Amino acid sequence: MSPTKDRLNDLKKIQNGEVSVLLGVGASDKQTTDINTTLTRVDKIRENIEIIRHNTLVSDSIFQSNSFKLTAELQDQIDSLFQSTTTASYKINKQLKEFENELDKIKEKSSAKYRINQTQYNTLKGNFRKALAESSSSLEIHRNNRKNVLKKCLKLVHEEADDEQLEALLDSNKLDVFTENHLVTTEEARRQLHDIEERHEELLKIEKNLEEVMGLFVTIATLVDQQQELVDRVEFHASSATDYVEQGTHQLEKTIRSKKKWNKRKFYFIIAIIILLLIIIIILCL
Repeated sequence: MSPTKDRLNDLKKIQNGEVSVLLGVGASDKQTTDINTTLTRVDKIRENIEIIRHNTLVSDSIFQSNSFKLTAELQDQIDSLFQSTTTASYKINKQLKEFENELDKIKEKSSAKYRINQTQYNTLKGNFRKALAESSSSLEIHRNNRKNVLKKCLKLVHEEADDEQLEALLDSNKLDVFTENHLVTTEEARRQLHDIEERHEELLKIEKNLEEVMGLFVTIATLVDQQQELVDRVEFHASSATDYVEQGTHQLEKTIRSKKKWNKRKFYFIIAIIILLLIIIIILCL
């Protein structure tokens, strides 16, 4: 099998399905180069998406195995994983933007090249959005778990506080004021307050990470809106072309009908002439 065939088969199997576009066995060097460029771009974006998914899975495992408290080492690992996710996300966003710009440069929107690239772009964009949604959902679950644990700890040293007061205290991000003002009389109480402060720091980090992921969602939403504008423009031009075709078809049908009517009249005229000539000949013969 030739290299061109191999690359065509690879391209058709990219992502979640096959692209039903045939470029032919004898693809030109330029077509082969375009295919290789698309494959390389898609592979790089897919690798970064997989980094995000992997980081989410590892973070989930750490949080679930240490639901009560994270050691400093595990917290550093969580921070490193999220930093990796953020870096990969910005890379993907940049790569998708470059992909979108390449789509804009393709003049023939009905060409196989455009359809292949658009299919891959939309698939990658959807997978990226899904990976971010998984990361966001994971962070939100662990944030709520951490918040519930922290509320239970606060309840131990501040028994008269109800859930609404504890929630307001956590949301205010001023837990240090509460711990500093609380009368510490025993070693156990000091340990409890220290644990509360550490858990609150964990909660704040998770919330910060969650805010960053939501910010990435806003960026992706903007990218989706821009791509939708491109789709709308393509659909508009396609619709206009369809209108022109329909108008041309209608005009052609009208011309054919007129021609048929003219041919029919011409036939009757010729018959009338023949009959008239026959009558004249008969009269002359008499």
